[in-house]
Amino acid sequence: MNNHKQLVSVVVPTFNQERFIAETLQSIVNQTYKNLEILVSDDGSTDRTVEIINTFAQKDSRIKPFFSTKNRGIPYNFNRAFDACAGEFVAFFSGDDLMYANKIEQQVHFLNQNSSVDLVMHEVEIFDSQSGSLISVHKNTPDSKIPDSPLQWLFPTKWVFNKKYSSILPTSILARSSYYLKARYDERFKYKHELLFHLENYLHSPKSKWAVLPEILGKYRQHIDNFTNNKELSKLREEEKFLIHALVLQKYPQVSAYSRNFIHFTMFENLLFYEFQKKNKYYLKQFYLEAGFWKFSYLYFCRFLKKMNLLFPFFKIFRFLLRIK
Repeated sequence: MNNHKQLVSVVVPTFNQERFIAETLQSIVNQTYKNLEILVSDDGSTDRTVEIINTFAQKDSRIKPFFSTKNRGIPYNFNRAFDACAGEFVAFFSGDDLMYANKIEQQVHFLNQNSSVDLVMHEVEIFDSQSGSLISVHKNTPDSKIPDSPLQWLFPTKWVFNKKYSSILPTSILARSSYYLKARYDERFKYKHELLFHLENYLHSPKSKWAVLPEILGKYRQHIDNFTNNKELSKLREEEKFLIHALVLQKYPQVSAYSRNFIHFTMFENLLFYEFQKKNKYYLKQFYLEAGFWKFSYLYFCRFLKKMNLLFPFFKIFRFLLRIK
């Protein structure tokens, strides 16, 4: 596990992260895998982030900073760093998270031992930034699964209420550049740019596989400024997600069936569980027109089970009999 000849490009996007960026960069610099280029792409920070990055770059020539005089947005910031990558492997790492010392070495070793896999993730500790206390571990559990296929993550459905697919923590990703850098972030989208990015990478290499190491190799910092913690931004992210799926239906016919099924399931789930949509006759009519008679009938069957408090018990037995996980 000591072949360090293969260069790894570590992409670190930053914006106003003066409180965290020093600890983040130190965790990357301290990696047991030494053949790194650390591409720190700052999107016009107005605090001390740039100063701290420059201090690290002066001490370690592997750090290559890129600075903007104004905020250009996440997609531009990522693409600039991706365009500069020279490594055989590429890792994405947020400017406020932490790597365990053997993270990159473990992931490179895994990819070298598994030629059919192009992207590998790992389990991640989620911790509170203020107290440092552990909140949870992002891992495969009886109720949720980190996806090991891009299609599982891009088009998640659970029509029989089986194990759901968890989110991807980009901070855990290391991939072959030949796979991961086939696409770039679409700069028309501000919040859900990773959907099209992963889809286009998949379409370039549809036989490629993802994998998840059952080891904790990093720490995700949860704090009030987290992008995912902002409720207004979360709403905008959801709106962009549906715009992107509408684009997918038009632009990528080879996966349109997956996208259409995902949209149908999302409408079904809303009509089954969320009061506003349940009472919205227009939304119900749209579901019928979009999804058709059988899925519409299935909705009413599930509504009946839910009303009788039998929805989850029924499908638990159903999944057991059919051996569905």
